[in-house]
Amino acid sequence: MITSRKSLQMALFFLTTIVSLARGDRYADRLFETEERILGDRDGLSSVIVYNQQGDQACPCLPSNEYLKADYNFMRNVTVEMLGPQINASDYGIGCKDHDVERPICRTKSDGCLTTIPTPLDCSTSWCTREWCYVDPGNCGRQYSRSKMFRSMYYSYATCGYMDLFTHQTRFNDLKGKTFNIALNANTGGWRGAYNPKGSFTIDQYWTGPIYRFIERAAEKGQFQMNFVKPPESLKDESKEFYGISSFDYCVYVTVLGYVDFCVSAYTITSERSATANFFHVLSDPIYMIAFKSKHKSSWKIFGQAFGTIFRPFTRSVWFFLFFFLFPVLGILMLFHEYNTPGGTHSSTTWLMVIDNNTNQRDVRSEPIPWWKHGLTAIYMSYLAFFQSGYNQSVFTLGGKINLLAMSSLIMLVLAVYTANLAAILTQEYSSTGVESLEDAIRENYIFCASRQIVENVISVHSELTPDRFVPDPVELGGDGRFGFTCPKCNARERVFDFMSLSPDKDPSLYCDAALASLEDLEVLHGRGLHCDKVRVGDIIASRSVGIPIFDQKSDALISFFQKIKNEGVLDKEMQAAMPENVCPNSSIGEEGNPLSMQQLTGIWMIAFTFAAMGILAKLLQPCSKRRQETINCKKKIVRDLMMNDQWGNPSSHSVEIDGVKFDRDSKKLEATIRRG
Repeated sequence: MITSRKSLQMALFFLTTIVSLARGDRYADRLFETEERILGDRDGLSSVIVYNQQGDQACPCLPSNEYLKADYNFMRNVTVEMLGPQINASDYGIGCKDHDVERPICRTKSDGCLTTIPTPLDCSTSWCTREWCYVDPGNCGRQYSRSKMFRSMYYSYATCGYMDLFTHQTRFNDLKGKTFNIALNANTGGWRGAYNPKGSFTIDQYWTGPIYRFIERAAEKGQFQMNFVKPPESLKDESKEFYGISSFDYCVYVTVLGYVDFCVSAYTITSERSATANFFHVLSDPIYMIAFKSKHKSSWKIFGQAFGTIFRPFTRSVWFFLFFFLFPVLGILMLFHEYNTPGGTHSSTTWLMVIDNNTNQRDVRSEPIPWWKHGLTAIYMSYLAFFQSGYNQSVFTLGGKINLLAMSSLIMLVLAVYTANLAAILTQEYSSTGVESLEDAIRENYIFCASRQIVENVISVHSELTPDRFVPDPVELGGDGRFGFTCPKCNARERVFDFMSLSPDKDPSLYCDAALASLEDLEVLHGRGLHCDKVRVGDIIASRSVGIPIFDQKSDALISFFQKIKNEGVLDKEMQAAMPENVCPNSSIGEEGNPLSMQQLTGIWMIAFTFAAMGILAKLLQPCSKRRQETINCKKKIVRDLMMNDQWGNPSSHSVEIDGVKFDRDSKKLEATIRRG
């Protein structure tokens, strides 16, 4: 025991020396006091050591709060008043413990917390059972926060391995009753931002738009006030020099400087803006290529595209698997089960009539049916079952009946999936744009219209696009003549559609073949019945982030709160309510039961006509194959098939009469017929 006490004393001596050299005498004094308590009290040795060793090494807990002895009475009174009588002021915050578990706020909940849905923000008390301790901010490499009760103290949940939900909770509570100065920008396009007929920074009650409504709902839920303000005019020149000339750049600029707490609108989060401002991310805005519906194509290209539509519900591999494996295998399996079954379709023999050409004598005889004929018949029946939506042939064996379940279920499911997918494809808006993707447009040397921000975004993603492929900003409308529209005297987001042209002799400095734009811009125009001859083409070619700039000193609480409200579906609800309805004629977006054109159904017509033509060809070739010659005893005889079955192998319900002779199926004999004339 003496040895261990000496070792402990030596360790504390070296630790005290190192700390005094590195940190100063104040921390060294605390360690000397700790050493005295350890060596002077064997019974308290373990508890004191636990306090000194708790917390992560990168952020150790403070060993005691004795440096608050001068304020002990104050601390004790505050503890009783704010933390409750169950809290011991002498060890509150010392060592990793659930120090708040006995606080009244943690032990009881108001009736509103138990009955209100969703639960009010100030009702969450999960932080009560989490461990924390006071730490030295100058010696903490983990997350810590400043105490709201004791401003000279800092606490950390992270050093004890817990998330700091207390700070998270107090952030929300601090929003209550606060007033935030906000500025409003009016978006010039789309439908998902903030809008006012009088323009940006207008202070009235006519603001609309889902993002504006979302902020209103957030203020209601967070119980804070919004004071609409106009940014100071004195900062406009500095904003132009730093960001740009738009009013949106101006609002971001004054937010960064703290003249407003946040701006409300749909702001593109550019690299320049995000480098200086904090943003709450609202949504991602997809960028598409927009082209004319009626872009010219050759008639053969239109025909090929329309014919291929009928096969689009399944991939090529699925079609091959169905028609060259699955249906043939099920047909052969049916032959395996039903072969030579009494009364079944696949009889092993057939009855033939043999006519002697020399004597004209007619005989009836039985002949085995080759296996290859059975196989072709079985495969044909499986194909026919698919096209007729059911296997209508009688099945007698147990194995055949079970196999029939496999075939019937396959046909039902395949046809159901095919029909649903084909209907979805055919009811999509039909467009013959001449190109199917941005890559096609680039290969055909298209000229594009786009706003400046979208051009910069798209070029960064698609290196094959160069600035000279875009219509320049019109100088006569206040533009700078560079690629992409940003002119202050033109509505750039609508101009990209106005200056699309199909004319082969158009001026490429004014007009373009296609536009690169946000889909919401086209949706707004279609909602007003404008530019209905233009459609989205291909997949997303780029995406830009849209958010709200927030002043740095207010951003932590507001961003956390806005994200919480967004996760509760408030923003989605506002978006759904504001989405414009497409009023363009013959629009198929979001509609049901749209009429289909003759051209869209080309594949159906071609398949039906192809089978009809094959039937006519078979009829023309039938005389060549109806009779087959065989030599018996050096005499030529004609062999005629007497078993006339339908497409499913069922016997004909009519009498079989050949060359004036009727065949009796029951007696298997020929009977002369009486011709009446």
